[in-house]
Amino acid sequence: METTELANHVIDSERLKALHETALLDTPAEEGFDRLTRLATRLLKAPVSLVTLIDSDRQFFKSSVGVPEPWQTLRETPLSHSFCQHNRIPGHPLLIEDARKHPVFKDNPAIRDLHVIAYLGIPLVTPDGYVLGSFCVIDSRPRSWNHDDISVLEDLAGAVMSEICLRTEISEKKKATGERDEQLRLNEQLRREVSAREEAEQSLRESEEFNRRISRILPSVLYIFDLSTRSTTFLNKAVNSVLEYSPEEVMSMGDAFLPSIM
Repeated sequence: METTELANHVIDSERLKALHETALLDTPAEEGFDRLTRLATRLLKAPVSLVTLIDSDRQFFKSSVGVPEPWQTLRETPLSHSFCQHNRIPGHPLLIEDARKHPVFKDNPAIRDLHVIAYLGIPLVTPDGYVLGSFCVIDSRPRSWNHDDISVLEDLAGAVMSEICLRTEISEKKKATGERDEQLRLNEQLRREVSAREEAEQSLRESEEFNRRISRILPSVLYIFDLSTRSTTFLNKAVNSVLEYSPEEVMSMGDAFLPSIM
């Protein structure tokens, strides 16, 4: 049951969505986070301190102090090496005095590859209750963590989450500003298109009216008959003087008028 619950926690779609919305995965190290990990190593006298973000298949180190190579350069490990993925209950620190004797962690390859023996981790929890990862300290020898150790790390984890929430808020504001600017651009483009269409329609109306005026004063007969509707659509006044028909007579004759002018 423990393994199933852990897997469900790691791949939970809403948790992963909250994680990716922070826009912190695969980003460079930043002094705002590094200052806190350095402070954790000094205050707790632990050789290793990490700010980890748990993705679906790895743990990413947003900040790290004292991690052995190649992991310090890679800034991530597979979940097979992750203790932090077990930090999934808000408000409950994970304490391990000696991972080699722990029933859950005794076979974890991080003991060999990252020298993780003692571990203390605080979950990094969003205001909505999603656990993004943890702020942890690690020792390469057995250690009993006391109440002061937990209290110090909880305060530092709170500072980390404040930093994360600030970054998320800034990112959301930038996104909202970008969406607003894009909407304004689309509105302006639509306004220009509508204006251009109206100008084109006005030009067409003016052109048609001009043509009608010219056609009416032409000395030759100008007669337009729509075969699809069997009706006269245009007739100038020359029909009266040239063919001696009144416009009304021509209109009433319909297509019977055609043979008389062909």
